[in-house]
Amino acid sequence: MATFTEYDEKRSDPYSDYYASITTKTVVLAWSTYTRRLFPELRKACLNHLDTAFLNNKEFSSEHRENYSMGKGIYLTVLEFIRNDWEVRKVIFFDESKKEKYVPLGEISHLV
Repeated sequence: MATFTEYDEKRSDPYSDYYASITTKTVVLAWSTYTRRLFPELRKACLNHLDTAFLNNKEFSSEHRENYSMGKGIYLTVLEFIRNDWEVRKVIFFDESKKEKYVPLGEISHLV
């Protein structure tokens, strides 16, 4: 799943060090049959949409491993990512007990 976030100037307050962002585009890139989060799988999924295809190249993307308690998990972004731009992550919306957790909403990517 890929999300594109932009800086929200209306809600941000730089004087108090509050920078808001808004998600303007969500794309479901691919479906997976297993739950492991691997960067090669994320890179391959990026090729399914024209806006995220450049993230397949390691020279233009960055791998983030934030597996600590307050981290965001494993995700792929552009090199200069701070808060705004493309972010690709694997979203698991069905667990072992077959309870629905989260179904992603957004544009479904057509295979290129």
